[in-house]
Amino acid sequence: MSIDTQRTKENLIAELTAAGAEFKGNSVCCPFHDDRHPSASIYEGKDGIWRFRCHACGVQGDIYDIRAQITGRSRQEVLCEANGGNQRTYQKAPKIYATLEDLRLAVSRIGQIVAEYSYDDPVTGRTDLLVFRLEPKNFVQASPVKGGFVLKAPPKPWPIYNRGAVKQVETVVVVEGERDCHTLAEYGFVGTTSPAGAGKGQYADWTPLAGKKIILWPDVDEPGRKHMEQVAEILQQLEPASTVFIVEPSSLDLHDGEDVTDYVTQLKIIEADIQPALEKVFAEATKCSVVDGLRQIIKDTISGKRRAIDLPWPKLSELTLALLPGMVTIAAGAPGAVKSLWALQLMAYLYESGIKFAIFELEHDTEYHLGRMFAQRASCSDLLDPGWVRANPEKVNNLFERHRPWLENFGHSMSDSGDKEITLPELAEWVQQKAESGCRVIALDPVTIVERTQEPWVADQRFLLACKKAIRKTGASLILVTHPRKGSKGAVGLDDLAGGAAYQRFSQTILWIEKFAEPKDVTIKGDCGRFVTSINLSVHICKASNARGHGLRLGFNFDPATLQFAEQGIVIGNKKGDES
Repeated sequence: MSIDTQRTKENLIAELTAAGAEFKGNSVCCPFHDDRHPSASIYEGKDGIWRFRCHACGVQGDIYDIRAQITGRSRQEVLCEANGGNQRTYQKAPKIYATLEDLRLAVSRIGQIVAEYSYDDPVTGRTDLLVFRLEPKNFVQASPVKGGFVLKAPPKPWPIYNRGAVKQVETVVVVEGERDCHTLAEYGFVGTTSPAGAGKGQYADWTPLAGKKIILWPDVDEPGRKHMEQVAEILQQLEPASTVFIVEPSSLDLHDGEDVTDYVTQLKIIEADIQPALEKVFAEATKCSVVDGLRQIIKDTISGKRRAIDLPWPKLSELTLALLPGMVTIAAGAPGAVKSLWALQLMAYLYESGIKFAIFELEHDTEYHLGRMFAQRASCSDLLDPGWVRANPEKVNNLFERHRPWLENFGHSMSDSGDKEITLPELAEWVQQKAESGCRVIALDPVTIVERTQEPWVADQRFLLACKKAIRKTGASLILVTHPRKGSKGAVGLDDLAGGAAYQRFSQTILWIEKFAEPKDVTIKGDCGRFVTSINLSVHICKASNARGHGLRLGFNFDPATLQFAEQGIVIGNKKGDES
C-alpha cells in the first residue's frame, strides 16, 4: 500500500483530533501549545496532500510530520512504519538552533517574548523543555537536541514544571500554567503544572508527586475542570497514591478563564493579607477520592437523575437497560431485517414520551425515512407502494394532513448527509454537537455505510472513543445500527459484527435482529407463564453489560401491514416442551 494514500484530509483530521486538536472548519486550535483561539489551519497542497500549519508555534507538515511530533519519533521512523519497514524514505530534518539566543530570536519572530520557563531536571540540572510565553497571549515549546534546540516538545512523557522545589516539599499545588507557579512561590507555596495546557495531562510524567498531598486549582472554565479531574485520576493511580484535594474557584468570585494569579490580583486590589488568604483556600479544598465517581452515580440513581430511558418493548428494556446515560447500544442485523423500521419505532416512542433525540440517516435521505415513518405512524404500509398511492389520492391526502403536524415536528430531529460522503470524524463531531445540545438519545443508521479508511480498525476506535467521551460528558445514550461482516453467512454473534473490534469492546448492549422467512412456533416465557405462539422475528441479546439479559432471545412479531414490532417474551424453546 502506498503511504501517500494515507495523506487525506480525514486521516489528518483524525490524527490531530487524537492529539487534542479542536476544529472549526479548516481552522484548528493547535494541540502543540496552549491555543485558546484557532491559530492553525489545514490545507490541501498543490500536490493533493493535506497539511497542517500552526501560525503561532510553527509546527507544520503532513500526517507523518504530525505523527512524529505527537509520538516524539523522527519522521523517518514514522515513514518506515507506514511503509511496512522499508527505510528508503525521505527524512525531513528539523531546524536546529545552535544557541539559546538563536532560539529566542526565532521565537521572537512569532511574537514578543514576555516570559521564559525552563523545565529543569533537579538531578542532572539539564533543561528538558523550554516554554516561551508570547504577547499576544500564546505559548511556544522548544527542547534540547544534539547541536542545540528545536521548536518542538521533547518525547513523551513530558516533564512537569518546578521539579526541584517539588522534590523538597510534601504539599504541592497543581495549577494550569507556569505563571501561576511563580505567583504561588512569591507567598511561600510550591506549585507545578504540566506542559501544553488543559487536556494534555495524560502526556506528562506525574511520578514526582507520588505520595504527596496535592491541591488542584483549576481555571474557571470547563476545560480547566476536566483537566484537573483527569490529573486527579492519574495522581490517585501513582505508587504510592497522592492524597488529592481540589479548590472550587467559582466560590472565590473568579470568573471565566481566571486563575490563581487573577485571585491574587483581586486580593491586592482590596489590600488583603495574601498568604493567609491562600492558606484558607487550601484548607477549604475538597478531598478527592477514587470512589467519588461511584458515589455520584449512586446519588444520581437514588435521585432519579441517572436512569435508563425505557424502550417501547418492556421485556427488552428490563433485560438490557440499554439507554442508561453514557451507554452505547449496537443494533445489528442482516439486510432486510427491518432494523431501520425498528429504530424508527423507537424514535417515535421517544418523541411521544417527550425525550429529546436525534437520528442521522446515513442510507437514503430524510424524505425517504419520513415516508416510512408516515406509513408506520398511519399503520398503513400501502403508503410505501406508489401504485396504491396513485390509486387512492383522497385517502392518502387525508392521512397526510392528519399526521402532518406530528411528522413535521418529528422530522426536525432527523439528519442526513445529502449527496456528501461523510467520514467518521465528521460523524463523531455531529454526535458531540447533538449531545451538547441536550439530546438524550442519539442514533446513527447504519454506521457501517460511512466512508472507510485505509486503517478502519484505527478509525473505528477513534470514532467510538470520541462518541463515548461526548455521551459520558452529557449523559446521552448512543444507538448504532449496523450490519453483519461480509462473509458471515447468516451467523449471529459478536464476531460477526461489521466494523472493528472497537464496536464490541466499547458498547454495553449488542442486539441482533433476526427476521425469519416463515413464522416459527416457539415456547415463550412471559409474565403470566409459558405459552406457545408464532413469531417472525427474534432479537438476540448478544451483550448486556448493565442487566441480566446476556444470551437471551426475545420473540417478536413484525406486522408488514402496520410496520410495527410487537414483543412476545423470552424464547425458551422452538416448540412446546423443547427448552433451550
